[in-house]
Amino acid sequence: MVRKFICNIIKKDKGVTLIEIIVSIFIIAIFSAILIANFPIMQKKFALSRATYKLAQNLGRVRDMGFSGVTIKDGQSTPQVLNVKGYGMYIDLSQPKQYLIYADVPTDSSPDGSKSFDNPVVKLCSLYNPVIDTKGDCVLEIIDIPKEHSDLYIKGINNIGANRNVSINFNPPNPTITINNIVSTSSNIKIIIGLNSDSSQRSVLVNKTGLIDVK
Repeated sequence: MVRKFICNIIKKDKGVTLIEIIVSIFIIAIFSAILIANFPIMQKKFALSRATYKLAQNLGRVRDMGFSGVTIKDGQSTPQVLNVKGYGMYIDLSQPKQYLIYADVPTDSSPDGSKSFDNPVVKLCSLYNPVIDTKGDCVLEIIDIPKEHSDLYIKGINNIGANRNVSINFNPPNPTITINNIVSTSSNIKIIIGLNSDSSQRSVLVNKTGLIDVK
């Protein structure tokens, strides 16, 4: 029994053999190669998730602006507060790499605001000191989706008409949500963000009641 105990101690003192070290290094090298090979794919997946959650967060920000009645000023020498009727997000599938955040500015033909983005000419402005033509909607921000990754784009929007664009408008003081170009039988739209290189996609669901959900 004593001999067996001594033999066990001798075996333990031998430590790790050269073959075991080589095998361990080989296994680590295999796993490292797998991670390196999959890194671009993982990077795209993370970018897709970031872009989707950013879209949902921007929708939430626009909703808060619309319901709180944030004001903006014009670009005249003596700035005047514009009678903004609401705020919204505009997405046009003919330009799938970006979407707009706008202020719904009343005009002579739409004194209460059109509750949609109705200005074909993009006019950038600021919440604090915009320089705009007051006879049309004002673009507060243009969000470029490829900033997250060059492979990203807006793949589609479910439940909209043939125009392939949509305005999601939020109006104070009572919560009023207008989704322009939504089909009459639907209560929500689904904005789908995808990758050019594969079929991966995620989506943001927007309800007529103002609920926003990431899928």
